[in-house]
Formats: sequence, structure tokens, C-alpha cells
Amino acid sequence: KKSEIRKIDELIGEKFGGSVPVYILVKGDIKDPRVLKEMKRFEEFLKDKGEIKNLYSVVHLIEDMNDVLGEGRMIPDTKEKVSNLWFFLEGQDMVSHFVDTDAKEALIQGTIKGLYTKTSSKMIKEIEDYIKGIKLEGTEFILVGTPLVYRSLDISILKSQIYSLLISIIFVFITLSILMRSISGGIIGIIPIVFGIVIILGSMGFLHIPLDVATALVGSVSIGIGIDYSIHFVSRLKKEYEKNDGDVKVLSRTLDTTGKAIIVNVLTVTAGFLVLLFGNLIPIKRFGLLIALMMLSAGFGSLTILPSVILIFKKVILKVKTKKEDL
Repeated sequence: KKSEIRKIDELIGEKFGGSVPVYILVKGDIKDPRVLKEMKRFEEFLKDKGEIKNLYSVVHLIEDMNDVLGEGRMIPDTKEKVSNLWFFLEGQDMVSHFVDTDAKEALIQGTIKGLYTKTSSKMIKEIEDYIKGIKLEGTEFILVGTPLVYRSLDISILKSQIYSLLISIIFVFITLSILMRSISGGIIGIIPIVFGIVIILGSMGFLHIPLDVATALVGSVSIGIGIDYSIHFVSRLKKEYEKNDGDVKVLSRTLDTTGKAIIVNVLTVTAGFLVLLFGNLIPIKRFGLLIALMMLSAGFGSLTILPSVILIFKKVILKVKTKKEDL
């Protein structure tokens, strides 16, 4: 917030109505008064919304020229009068910015202060709903510009987040099922990972951390790192159980050996990612914080939740007959 770039952008938004361009592409006979009047109504709708500033189009040029000729600041009612005004405007640089040479396409241009996801999504939906209500034959209004690009990017990021999490969890589940030789064991083994994902997604909502290109990577990356704890713990537990022929103390020995190693690993990896908090780029700082939080959650789940679940379902996981004594 203290950077010069951020301050300048806020100043532009406050003093000049923003720097992010928004365009409405109009296809049809631009010289038709009905089309021009529909464009004017569209501009009035956008102006009433309040988010879009600095609205301008060929409509303003037509009205200005009509006013200069003494007919008042308005759009003429006939196409002949519009064509007469067009004769004076045609060939000017300003006109070429808003209308093509054939007068079949035109732009309504405006600016907004910023690309805030909630505000932009609401604005885009309202504009698209308004466009659907336009019933002018042979004319088409299309919303284009940066906000639409960013909305598509947001949707793409959200889909990527969902797909990457699902694919990662499926592959981890398959790996654990093969390792434990049990589908039920595979399901139980991913519990710490699911616990960690719930924690980081909940933290993102609580801390108002947006889903962007950097934070979208957190889920799949942290699954790949955090699953080590479950695999190490379960592998050690099975070896201890086989080596000691069902000794009732294997869970305690697993926690004393592999458990300590997991704690050291969790603290080391967490500290490594927390270093990113000292950087200047906010997305990288968020990425480091969320990965560190995921490591702590996955480690905690592996050393508390996972042993508890194993204790309850040890017959399924270890594929042996349980004794009366607790592990």
C-alpha cells in the first residue's frame, strides 16, 4: 500500500475516474438514429451505475456537431440529418478512434478505478443483463475490455484450483492405497491432507486472502509436500508392527521415532517458507504464509488425527487381527 505505483494508481482513480479501460462494441448501422439513441441510453445506464467514468463515444461527437449547427445538443431523428453531420465529422482522427471506416462498428469507452473481483463481477453481470434486454434488430452490443479478461482469468484460476486439488488427492489416494494394500487405508491416510486443505482454505476466507495465480498453487503444492508425513508415519508403523509381531507398543515407538523426525521436518520446512514473508511482493508473501500453515496443519494431523484414526481402524489399515490391548 505504501509503494509509489499503488499511490499513483489510487490518485488516478480518485482524480480521473480510474485507469482501467472498459469498452462496449456496437455492431450495426452506426448512422441510424435508432442505433445512436440506443447507444446514448446505454451510456446513461452505465453512468447511473457509478462504477464507470469518462464515458465517451461517437454519440457525443454527433451531439456536439448538431449543437454547433444550431439544432441543439441532441441526436437528429432522421438518418439524412445524421448523414449530413457525418459529412463534417468523417475523416477526423477523433472519429476514427470510435467508429470504423464503414460506420458498421463503434465503441463506447469508459474507465473504472480498479479490478476488484466482487465489484467487477457484479458490474459485468449487470451490463450483460442490460445487453440481453436490448431488442434493436440488426444491432449487437458486446462487452469487451480488461474487466472481462480478468473475469475469465478468475474463472480459469478457480477451475484450475479445483482440478489440481482433485487430481492431487486422487493420485495421493492411489499411492496410499497401494502402500497400505487397502482402499480404506488410502482414505484414512489422506485425512491429514484434507484437514490441512480445510485449514488453509478457511484461513484464506478469514484473512480475506484472494484466490490468485500464486495462492491457487498452494493446494496442489502443499499436498505434494504434506503427504510425506502420512506416508512416513504409516510406513514406519507397518514395519514396526511386522518386526515386533504385533507388539502392542508399536504406535508409541512410531511416535517416538518417526514422530520426532516429522516434527523437525515440519518446523524446518515451515521456517523456510515463512522467510517469504519478508519479501516485497504480496502474492509471494501470501504463498509463503499459506504453505507454512499447510505444513503445520498436515504435520499436526499426521501426529494426532492419523494415529487416532489408525487406533480405531487398525484392523483395516494393518491387515492383521487386533489384540485386546491397544496399540
